[in-house]
Amino acid sequence: MDRVIARFWQDEQGATAVEYGLMAAIIGLGIISSIEMFPETLNGMLGSVVEAFGEEG
Repeated sequence: MDRVIARFWQDEQGATAVEYGLMAAIIGLGIISSIEMFPETLNGMLGSVVEAFGEEG
């Protein structure tokens, strides 16, 4: 039983998944907060992209 617990304690495979999950959450929060801080700028930028594609089609 001690070997099973020691092997479980030394296994770092799950820690990597947790780290990737935390990085994804932090990146997501950064994207969401930047969208909320500059909604007019984002709308203007996306509007100009839509207009550019509309003129070509």
